Amino acid sequence: IAKLVEAVLQGRNRSVFFYGAIGAGKTYTMLGTMENPGLMVLALQQEWNLIESDGYCLKAFEAAIETMRKDHALQRKQEKFIDELSCKVQKQQQLWEDKG
Repeated sequence: IAKLVEAVLQGRNRSVFFYGAIGAGKTYTMLGTMENPGLMVLALQQEWNLIESDGYCLKAFEAAIETMRKDHALQRKQEKFIDELSCKVQKQQQLWEDKG
């Protein structure tokens, strides 16, 4: 994740995708606990450390935080989207397949 964070601070687009069966540990891997932080927390810590130590522009960090705030961690469970950051079921979305 270290190289991804550095690339983002250099203006490149990067993403991390979690995929697996229900109960496999995707949310735990992403968020973790207070004692064992997940990838999302570790990425933010590294981002902050890079900004402080290497003189990256603070605006880049603020933009990254704003992006994370806007782009909620959504998870699809049985045709419903769950916002992992607020633990609330979002309005049920109708999913359509393109048969053509």
